[in-house]
Amino acid sequence: MAIIKQNLFSGEKITTVLRVLKINRSTYYKWLHFTPSAHELVAEQLKHVITTLHDKIPIYGALRLTLWLQKLGYSISQRRV
Repeated sequence: MAIIKQNLFSGEKITTVLRVLKINRSTYYKWLHFTPSAHELVAEQLKHVITTLHDKIPIYGALRLTLWLQKLGYSISQRRV
């Protein structure tokens, strides 16, 4: 999307830039006003925590990581891990 911003700053119209790049206007505006949902934010946080735990003890699998996360206070299933 940096290409779009560069062309807009150079004075091109948004419709022209999007037509050349073959991007629908609705797609561009959806991206422009995108806000992640609460579920996506929690998933990103869990991903960071799981990665950190797995880096500490790489031999732990999903079952042990799930138990460890539950002891830390997360309400999470093995399937989500």
